[in-house]
Amino acid sequence: MRIECPGCAAAYEVREEMLPPGREVRCVRCGRAWVPVPVPVPAGAAPAPRPLPAVRSAEAPPPRRPMPLRVRPRLGAPMAEAEPPPALPPPETPAPPPPPAYAAVLSAWVVSALVVVGALAALWAWRDDLVALWPPAGRLVQALGGG
Repeated sequence: MRIECPGCAAAYEVREEMLPPGREVRCVRCGRAWVPVPVPVPAGAAPAPRPLPAVRSAEAPPPRRPMPLRVRPRLGAPMAEAEPPPALPPPETPAPPPPPAYAAVLSAWVVSALVVVGALAALWAWRDDLVALWPPAGRLVQALGGG
């Protein structure tokens, strides 16, 4: 259903079930409140097709969206009594968090350090074979004093 504000002629598309007869609405643009009257549609008439949006040029401003409808209840209308919310169960005491796994992290670091030290010791022990396989490693061995 299409309604228009009598103050500023702003048009709004509203589903019929949202507006029961006699309900007051307020225009978002000008703030005027009124009771909309639905426009009767002939029985055999089809709704007017919506025009396709035009292609915008770089200089054209973006198209404006229709303003949303704010529906407010009439003043003085009795409000329904709300049911009290159901009682919540008492909060449970959360279980304490598990202790951090410091031992696992420490052992991982120790194992990693041992692997690196072992690799360096193996390279030093077999430095002559390493230089024979890869001659540029000879400069590094001489710099470290391995002769």
